[in-house]
Amino acid sequence: MTARSGAKPRGLSLCVFTGAATQSVPEVVELARSLGEHIARRGHRLVYGGGAVGLMGLTAHASAEHGGEVLGVVPQTLYELERGYAAPAQELLVTSDLFERKRLMIGLSDAFLALPGGFGTLDELLEVVSMHYLGYHSKPIVLVNDTAFWNPFLALISSLRDGGYLGNVKAPAFHVTSTVADALDLVEAHCRTPGDAQRPPVRGDSEASAVPG
Repeated sequence: MTARSGAKPRGLSLCVFTGAATQSVPEVVELARSLGEHIARRGHRLVYGGGAVGLMGLTAHASAEHGGEVLGVVPQTLYELERGYAAPAQELLVTSDLFERKRLMIGLSDAFLALPGGFGTLDELLEVVSMHYLGYHSKPIVLVNDTAFWNPFLALISSLRDGGYLGNVKAPAFHVTSTVADALDLVEAHCRTPGDAQRPPVRGDSEASAVPG
């Protein structure tokens, strides 16, 4: 990243897709915490689904605990369900539904990183991958495959390509790394000028509302 002489480089807004379910596998738990910590230590902002539970909660707590800026984007229904959980210090945007949540997360982020997760994680990942293929954005997408979680997904993508279901597309729209550090090195190399993703209005044109963290 570059900055004017004497100016502190402005961090990237990095969107993390990961699960809200409680995870007991130590390696996966450590992966979530490590990513949150690394994002904060490198001076970047975490953009995530706004939850206080599961792997997304671990990632957000780790980022906040190490002085990182955290932006959560959560639908009203999930916000109501999780109000009893202790969320990390963050700026929170509450949206009317999941579609608005994804629109904001995608628009507010410079890059996307995917950790292990369930249906929601796969939905979010495939949304940004499809948009990349269709030319709606050129932001880097990285699967952090430290625990080999993404191997079956990668095998499916290879099967789709071999079967001709991806048309003439040869190269994947995403990258795969084996470590958190490599993932962040990759997005930093691709996002030389951070901040291209500007915050859309959260009132009026947008259905989202800001909630103090």
